[in-house]
Amino acid sequence: MPTLNSFKDLLADWEKLLAAIRETPGGIPHIRDFQVELERAFEAARALKTRQLEHRAAAQRTTRQLNEAVALGRDTASRTRSYLKGCLGFRNEDLVRFGVKPSRKRRPHC
Repeated sequence: MPTLNSFKDLLADWEKLLAAIRETPGGIPHIRDFQVELERAFEAARALKTRQLEHRAAAQRTTRQLNEAVALGRDTASRTRSYLKGCLGFRNEDLVRFGVKPSRKRRPHC
């Protein structure tokens, strides 16, 4: 039997196997033990896959919110520095404390 690579194919294969077991008359000894164990594994795998997809969606939402917060922060920081430059003057050396390079006179090149 070929190896099943996709999760969807794997679950479909287990489901088909379980259906075949359910349809089989009780002539196969101890098959019920395997059936119960496979049903548990099937339900657990399906529930965990659902949870994984929910976490992935939550991670995408969080990433989008983080990107929005960073964009807002960058915009606000830029506007704050522009405001400080306007209030203090664009040549004021105190601007350095706020991460703003003050405008200085050019030195002659000799």
